[in-house]
Amino acid sequence: MPKPPTRMGHCHLCGGFGKLSFEHVPPESAFNNQKVVTPDAKKVFELRDLDQLKNLTGKQSQRGQGGYTLCERCNSLTGHWYGSNYAAWAYQGADYLRRSNGCKTQLAYPYHLLPLRVIKQIACMFFSVNSPQFREAHPELERFALNKEAKHLPPHIRIYVGYLWSDRSRAAGVTGSMQLDKTSGVTRMRVYSEISFPPFSYILSLNSAAPEHDMLDITFFGNYGYDEFATLQLPIPMLSIYTPFPGDFRDRETVLQQSQS
Repeated sequence: MPKPPTRMGHCHLCGGFGKLSFEHVPPESAFNNQKVVTPDAKKVFELRDLDQLKNLTGKQSQRGQGGYTLCERCNSLTGHWYGSNYAAWAYQGADYLRRSNGCKTQLAYPYHLLPLRVIKQIACMFFSVNSPQFREAHPELERFALNKEAKHLPPHIRIYVGYLWSDRSRAAGVTGSMQLDKTSGVTRMRVYSEISFPPFSYILSLNSAAPEHDMLDITFFGNYGYDEFATLQLPIPMLSIYTPFPGDFRDRETVLQQSQS
């Protein structure tokens, strides 16, 4: 069986140029080890009936969701430092999501975790879904991710989470949106990146207001020490994905109802 071609480029995390390795987003151990199909974006946006999304063909990855984004050193180090702790967080989330059966009532479930390691893995994931230039714009976040002992996210960055009750996943690099508040007449500008893969959806917000949809701000995870364990009651909201638009967590019924009004 022929070997896959060598992928060369700039590491999205450290910026070094060389051979790139495949980075799973989220980690392979967090349910990301099955075949995924990524439809062509043009075909997705041309759909008139989003229920037909499941019938679209596209690029297949037998390894799971991810790409050739990190050098072997960064991939190995961050996986060793944070990967297993992120997987433990994801397994707890998946168990609570299964128990809830998609119920939209917000409940605060107890999580047993190493918060700093979890949020550092989430930060690493956002480097992979963005271009290599993302690290140049956010050097403090690069230092936070590559120094396992470093605490506190940069002050202009916040990370939010929600449970994802959906058979679809979605990831988007830095995106901008504007929303007009009809009551006050104020226009809100949001700049963010998104990673949604069951059991969680994440928004990384860049000097912006909170996401339009209700999500839990977990930026405080960055205030813990590398070896500091915690048990936290986390009221994580339930989200869904139906449209391909980043940051849109309306369920199918809501989208169809609003499209007819």
